[in-house]
Amino acid sequence: MPPASSEFPLIVTEDDGLSSTHLAFQGGDLFVHSAPAPDKGRPNEDAAAVVAWGGTQGLLAVADGLGGQPSADQASGILVRSLGALAPVPGKELSPTVERALESVNQSIMDLGVGAGTTLALVEFSAEGLHSRHVGDSIVALVDRDGLPKLSTIPHSPVGYAQEAGLLTELEALRHPDRHVISNMVGSKAMRVERSEFIPWEPGDTLLIASDGLTDNMLTEEWVDILVVAPPRLAGPTLVALAEERMARGSESIPGKPDDLTLIVYRRN
Repeated sequence: MPPASSEFPLIVTEDDGLSSTHLAFQGGDLFVHSAPAPDKGRPNEDAAAVVAWGGTQGLLAVADGLGGQPSADQASGILVRSLGALAPVPGKELSPTVERALESVNQSIMDLGVGAGTTLALVEFSAEGLHSRHVGDSIVALVDRDGLPKLSTIPHSPVGYAQEAGLLTELEALRHPDRHVISNMVGSKAMRVERSEFIPWEPGDTLLIASDGLTDNMLTEEWVDILVVAPPRLAGPTLVALAEERMARGSESIPGKPDDLTLIVYRRN
């Protein structure tokens, strides 16, 4: 059953046992999913946060603990739980509060002393529009009702930069053996948080925040087509089903990469 508004923040980690949920949220329609890779045999190293402030403001975030690193699930869990505990001052801009929180989380993860790290894809929004912040290769994308992009973050990775520069096509990037290598993470002295400009939005705009369990198994045009033809309660499960199918069998052009999968789909009413 969808959480009641009093149950926010909604924090999704390995310990919470939530796979998928659909709910009304801050004047829009929201779908959240997080699950470990099929037959992984390890905890889900992804996590997510859905945080409501007042009647129109909110924060949505996905974190992907670095696979193969110690305490990856702990790193992503520290991050989303810290975001869920934020208490912005009424009437004040959210950004400074979020910035301070990320600096504190970065230090907390480094203090684990085991080399743990996590990506972050985050959106803080109001009724008027949004800012995104990201670290690593989890993505934030915003498309209008026709599927035209209003925001698309660039992965902090050698392959991501090469694709943005036109040196690799999206399909070549999906097939690249070093696609999993990132150049920026939460849990590092060199962490760099990339913040977008403020982006106004309109009713019908759809937001996607996702770990690479989605983007390593699907072309952009595929997930955009799904987002624009169905509401989040239907688009979300369709994205999950296609990603899981690719993980299991790949396709003629995309080899498929089993991985933890976390995504948030949100549409403004």
